[in-house]
Amino acid sequence: MEEELKCSGCGEPNLHHDRIEIFDRGEDAVDGLHVTVTYRQVKTDRNLSGNPSSRRDGLKVYFWCEHCEAITVLSISQHKGTTYLTQAVKETKQSIIVNDSNPLETIEEIINRCKGLSRK
Repeated sequence: MEEELKCSGCGEPNLHHDRIEIFDRGEDAVDGLHVTVTYRQVKTDRNLSGNPSSRRDGLKVYFWCEHCEAITVLSISQHKGTTYLTQAVKETKQSIIVNDSNPLETIEEIINRCKGLSRK
């Protein structure tokens, strides 16, 4: 089954993923591994506070929209043998921070840098 993902903010289908978070832990474990991949950078830590699953592994994919300022987040979580897929608006391009080397850089600045429109 294939279905296009649409923006949670405006409903348009023109989305681009730019950040992925992986949460890896055993069932009901207190600690685990959190991996963030964004703009060719990988960060690992033990912080599971953003895990979409309260008991198991989880995954989040962040998308920016060509038509509005919304950041759509697609989450995959597990609970009692069932896998859940959730889509929601996280924040806007102007408010999200995704670059640890420059914490004031917005998604829009990162997008422009990736497109070669601005050089830093």
